[in-house]
Amino acid sequence: MPGLDGSVLFLEDDYLSFPENFDRQLTSLSHQPGFEGVRGVLIGRFQAEVGMTRSKLQHIIDSNRRLAELPIIANLDFGHSDPILTIPLGGQAWLAASPEFCMLEIE
Repeated sequence: MPGLDGSVLFLEDDYLSFPENFDRQLTSLSHQPGFEGVRGVLIGRFQAEVGMTRSKLQHIIDSNRRLAELPIIANLDFGHSDPILTIPLGGQAWLAASPEFCMLEIE
């Protein structure tokens, strides 16, 4: 497991996942040593077969207290979606988010 201090996590899943699986995996990830160093979470757009809705994802996020203070942006086009944005591993990212505004820069 790489160090998470100062990191922005890009999370995505494929069509074989279900909301319950994503919830369990996100909870497991949030319990990893060093998770307190995470500075933001970006979630890729789920494929239709998964059945993830905005309300289900909101419930998953709201029920994980370790995510409470983090900026989280979801429904982004990277991972198993089309169009697709390729994210370089280990790159530098800057994230700012509020309920009305979000900005992401990737170097």
